[in-house]
Formats: sequence, structure tokens, C-alpha cells
Amino acid sequence: MKLRWKITLTVVTACCLNLLLLVGYYNIFITRQLASNQTALEQSLNQTAHQISDRLEAGESFQTVMESCTKEDLILRIKNMDGRTLTGEEGDLGLGLYAINAMAPVELEGVTYFVEVARPIPVGKQGTNTIRYLFWGEMMALPIILAVMMVIIYLLYIKPIEQLQKAITGYGKGSRLLRMERPDEIGNLHNAFVDMTERLDQERQKQDRIIASISHDIKTPLTSVMGYTERLRRGGLSPERQERYIDTIYDRSLAIRDLIDEFDDYLSSHLQGSLRCQQVAVADLCRMVIVDNQEELDGMGIALRVEDHCPETLLWVDISKLRRVFGNIIGNSVKHMKGADRLIKVTVDQVPDGVRVAVSDNGVGVPEENLDRIFEALYTSDESRSVAGLGLAICKEIIEAHKGRIWAENRPGGGLTVVFVLRLLTGELA
Repeated sequence: MKLRWKITLTVVTACCLNLLLLVGYYNIFITRQLASNQTALEQSLNQTAHQISDRLEAGESFQTVMESCTKEDLILRIKNMDGRTLTGEEGDLGLGLYAINAMAPVELEGVTYFVEVARPIPVGKQGTNTIRYLFWGEMMALPIILAVMMVIIYLLYIKPIEQLQKAITGYGKGSRLLRMERPDEIGNLHNAFVDMTERLDQERQKQDRIIASISHDIKTPLTSVMGYTERLRRGGLSPERQERYIDTIYDRSLAIRDLIDEFDDYLSSHLQGSLRCQQVAVADLCRMVIVDNQEELDGMGIALRVEDHCPETLLWVDISKLRRVFGNIIGNSVKHMKGADRLIKVTVDQVPDGVRVAVSDNGVGVPEENLDRIFEALYTSDESRSVAGLGLAICKEIIEAHKGRIWAENRPGGGLTVVFVLRLLTGELA
């Protein structure tokens, strides 16, 4: 249930509880109090009627008794045995009034009559008493309602937020967060934070592995450079050997530089804001692939074939980043191609959601269970390598920064195809 519905339900529950308490207070206390007041008035009026009867039997004039009753806001009547009024006020009491009556027998001149005494009571007075009782009942019920609502609000809303705050503080101290089984906004917020911390932990672990990998890869050629440098410092080497050592040192230095450049590319590929997009036609993109790679591949005896099926289609891309993508994919293919008739084929087609680029080779391919892993940093399908590269991981970061997607497929005849789709989004990545 969503949080706004829970709050609404809490308010409705509080109102119902308030109404229930007032109804119970009215039925249990107010009606009993009103009945008690009514009984007390009837008893008092009955006593007054007997007192008036005694006064009349004692010889006091009816007029004198009538005047005293008028002063006390009483209505006095003398009725015969048939119920007919002989003396006193007749007629209705009037609007907004009701009367409490009491009767007592009186014997005058040997004849028995009845003395009827009525006390008019305003209806509004009774209603005022009821409202006053309800008011005090509400004053007693209100603290109970507020206390119940405070407990509910604390348990349902405040306490989970406090738990989330403690979890955030604990995460900063190294504690592991657990998911919350709560299907509202607070539960979603908590679980979203848990998801974020899990992603941060995974990213931190990946970064630690990358740093360890880079450190190991640098240490190997650096150790070689230091060894050859030490031998040069000792002297006594022939000019040919000195030149060979210097060449080796230079090659190892280039390897270290390339590794550092690759790491820099991996870091920069994480930043979508680093993209410098421009409008590029697919034909220009294919021409760039040929210019950048044709000559080098020819020198290695590898054929390059580019098939462009949508040359006029326009893309909004960072051309320098895509140059890196093609270079990494083609370089990865070169590393895993053996034998003669080696071929790398680039095919570009327009699809409903953008432009599909497929880079295929006729190398050894990748086991099916590892196709999704080749884009992970540090992963390698070459077990002879002590440390994996970052090339395809960089490709994945760059394509996803362009709002695209990338995957790999094994070719039926052998080899690997790396496919990525670039979305046609004019200016969105600018």
C-alpha cells in the first residue's frame, strides 16, 4: 500500500475511533446522567405537589398558593376526579418548552381533588447540557486519540526512517545492509539505498581488482627495465648487447605506457559528460574504420571488409570514442586469430531502434557460457595471460554512455561477432 493511502487510512481510523469513543461516552454516561437529572426533578416536583396539597388542606387560599408557584416558575392546576381542570392555567406551554408534571390528592370541603404541578423546562437547556457533556467527553477522548495516532505514526513512519538513518550510518562504518519487506515508499527508499550500496560495493571490488591487475601488469615490465638498466650501469657490455638492452627497455616502457593509457581510457569512459558528440554520417564512420585499420591489418596478413548498408544515416556520437571502440574490438580479434585466410568484417545496418554495427572475425571464438563476461573488466578467455585487459570493458562503457547496447555472438562457422547498436538521438548526448 502506498504511503499516502496509509496516511489517509490512519486519519480515517482516528476519526472513527473518536466517533466510537463519543458514542460510547454518550450511551454509557450522558444518557445515565440525563435520566438521573430527570428523576431528581420528578422527585422534587412530586414533593412540591404534596406540600401544596398540605397547604390547601390547611386552609391557605388558592390565590396565595398560586402566587408562590408563579414565583417559582411552576404551573398549578386543580382537577376533579374526571381530569377536568377546575382552577389554574390552561393551554399549551409554547414552543421550545416541555413540562415535568406531578400530582397529589387534596380534600377540600369533603370532596377529593387533585393538585397538578408542572415545571416548564426549555428544550434548549436540555440540549445545552448534552452538548456540554459531549464537549467534556471530547476533551477526555482527544488525548487518547492523539496518543494512539502518535504511536501509529511512530511505528509506521518515523521508526522505519530512523532505522534507515542508522543503516546509512552503519554502512559508513562497514555494516552490511539488509532489504526491507515493506511495499510502500519508505520500503522502496530503503531497498533503493540497499541496491545503491550493493552497486557501490561491486564497483569498489571491481576497482580494487583493476588496480591490483594494473599494478601487476606494470610490475612485470618495470622489473625487466630495472634489471636491464642495472646491467647497463655495470658496464662491460658489447655495443650490440647494449643496443639490444636499450631496445628492450624501450619496448617495456612502451608496454607500461600503453597499459597506463588503457587505464586512463577506462576511467574516462565512465564519464558520460566527457562525450563530445557531433553529427556523423555512417559512411564517414565506415571510412574512418578503413583508414585507421586497413594498412596495419594488411601488414599482418589480415583482410578487412566493410559493408555499409545505410551510408546516409546520421548519428550523434563522439567520433574519437567510437574510434577507440573499433580499435579495441579489432585489436581483440587480431589477438585471437590464427592460421591463414584471416578476415575481419564490419557490417553496418539500420534497425528500428538505431544503427547496428557488427564486427566479425574467423578466430577461435569464445565459450558460450562466457559470452556475457568478456565485457567485464579483467576478464580474459586466454588462460595463458596472468592479467586481463580492459579493451572490451572500455567498449561497453563507451557504447552505454551513448545510450546504446553491446553484446557478443559466436559465428556458426567459427569466430566471434561483437555487435553494438547506436540509437538515433539527435542532440540528446550533446
